[in-house]
Amino acid sequence: MKRIFVTLILSIFICNFLFARGGARDSLASESKAAQFFVRTKLKVDAIIDKYQTSHTDTNYICRPKTHWTFQLFGDIYGHDIGFFQGDNNYELSSLCKSSIGISAAYRGLSVSVTLDLLKKIKKKTDIEYNINYYGSWFGVDLQLSRISSFNERYGEARGINKNAMLRNISLNGYYLFNYKKFTYSAMFDQTWLQKRSAGSPLLSVTGYLSSSQIGTPRNVEPMRSLQLDHLNLAFVALGAGYAYNFVPSGRHWLIHISLEPSMTIWKRTRAYLDDERYVSSPRPYNFYMTGRTGATYFLNKFFIGLNGVTQIYDAGQIKSIHIQHTKFKASAFVGVRF
Repeated sequence: MKRIFVTLILSIFICNFLFARGGARDSLASESKAAQFFVRTKLKVDAIIDKYQTSHTDTNYICRPKTHWTFQLFGDIYGHDIGFFQGDNNYELSSLCKSSIGISAAYRGLSVSVTLDLLKKIKKKTDIEYNINYYGSWFGVDLQLSRISSFNERYGEARGINKNAMLRNISLNGYYLFNYKKFTYSAMFDQTWLQKRSAGSPLLSVTGYLSSSQIGTPRNVEPMRSLQLDHLNLAFVALGAGYAYNFVPSGRHWLIHISLEPSMTIWKRTRAYLDDERYVSSPRPYNFYMTGRTGATYFLNKFFIGLNGVTQIYDAGQIKSIHIQHTKFKASAFVGVRF
């Protein structure tokens, strides 16, 4: 599927340059077969996009860019934290931040991107991080999969490297926007729409989360000594409600975004394996989950530059007297041009 999208984008790109000065239809007979194929491909794609991108939006607030093409260079940073808290005794595992750079091309909202993990190439790291994001007009989805084996540990003032820790997780967050006629996430997170005036929207969200953690902590560290935790499995489904807002100052050179989605679990399963015995966490039937998004973009004619980020925090409850919390984040910097 990825190859199909890449081929399609490249075909449209070449076709635009071959026939940028017009007369595409009239020149079919005189052009090569390859050029004719590109023209037909572009016409069919435009027809499909025109059919499926029609939406009932308030164009005083949001609209598609007048230009068809958008190119971006971007850099991403990902991180995961696992915290164990017992009064004043706090033990935390923080993943070594995974970073990547990439380039993306979009034609009328249809986009493809290629990324490269430089640290993995240079240091031969085995950490894996995949993110799939869809920001539609009235709903969106964030899918994240990771396998992390590079962790720093912190206990009080002490710092070190935990070579035995491992985290595998998958999470899916979906949301529904009520005021999608005037507000869009895409203006900040994939730049396929423009937010012309300030607007916000209430939203509903559903989140599914599944993780398996191998702690590998030294037994002389409190609070882990009393817990004797070997590995931890977490799973939950949460429902939430929140609010998202795009602020456009006068002059329309800036776009500033902030949104919060507090959620509560409707189903959960927390299993800790301690010295080959199985324990279940906090007896309360609920826990809290928070998703926050923020960002800022500056526009100058056809160019734009910006930052955005997503943070997710899960309060996993307690095992014995140890409180557990998972945090993960993604931050992006980007620069792009439209034409």
